[in-house]
Amino acid sequence: MKNVTRDKFDHKINYEFCVAHRNKVEEGTLTGYRWTVKSFLEHIEGEGVDLENIDWTDIDSFIDSMVEEYSQSTTKTRYNHLRSFIKWLRARKGYYTDSEQLPIDSRHLEIKEYIDRGETKKGNEASSKEGVVFVEAGEYELLKENVPAPKFRNELILKMLWHLGLRRMEVTEMQITPEMPHKDEYGNIDFGDNEITVPDVKGGGRELWFRDSLAAPLRRWIESERQAVYYADESQYLFPSRNSEQLTPKRVTSMVDQAAQNAGIQSTVYVDANGNERRRITPHALRHGYGVRHVRNGTDVRTLQQLMGHHDISVTQHYLQFKTEARKRAQHRNAPEV
Repeated sequence: MKNVTRDKFDHKINYEFCVAHRNKVEEGTLTGYRWTVKSFLEHIEGEGVDLENIDWTDIDSFIDSMVEEYSQSTTKTRYNHLRSFIKWLRARKGYYTDSEQLPIDSRHLEIKEYIDRGETKKGNEASSKEGVVFVEAGEYELLKENVPAPKFRNELILKMLWHLGLRRMEVTEMQITPEMPHKDEYGNIDFGDNEITVPDVKGGGRELWFRDSLAAPLRRWIESERQAVYYADESQYLFPSRNSEQLTPKRVTSMVDQAAQNAGIQSTVYVDANGNERRRITPHALRHGYGVRHVRNGTDVRTLQQLMGHHDISVTQHYLQFKTEARKRAQHRNAPEV
């Protein structure tokens, strides 16, 4: 990795940052820099925000997403990598000179508040079990009934989030090219085996399998409904939009939020330090519902880790609390009377 070459980087700014640090940090740290900056740049691109215009809320939402997916130690490490990148941008590129927009003194760049909030505050304030905010089956049905327009597309996205446990970015990164109708394959989707290869930001992907109840609307979307979208002919993505070749993760979040509000089941989990409301019903809550359902039905933790694409099994182990819950219900339901 210390022999940094441009072809390993999707973003020029990430390449320049790593080149500037290749003789200052250990190889493992440099690899961490590359991965963290790549993830952050993809995160803000998905939100439609330019790097030079980010503010504290953009870093906040990125760290929030990491708290949901990674262990406490990994989150701290990745955050420190991001802090180094931000300081470098200010020193070398002249970004963020307005301290109101993005304060970067040591007090504001402290990770502890995010860890505390992610592992304690959410758990204390949410109507959830030990911080796992998840959608129940009945709530999912209400969301389907109340999706905003375009209804067919948005209901399909909901089904994919619920049935496959996808992250919102994984939904928006799904591709249908190359198209091979003779093999019944469209990019990441293989209808022959009812299999989807989920894109991974680090390259490669993981395999998931879907039922016919998802295959039917998915096929209809690809073969007919999708063609009515303005950018469909120019786009390689499963979900183009009327404004661009690719639907943004932010739009997925907005759609789920609107469906929850329409259904009358949305609520605020907490208000962060910047005064932003954190909603209970989100794409990630649907993903949590997938994990909870698996554990309740007996899926072992290693298999669930692979299905959900968790890099750290300690994240998956948060769901084990629901295995105890399921055993307790079974005992009360099936134990002989005395």
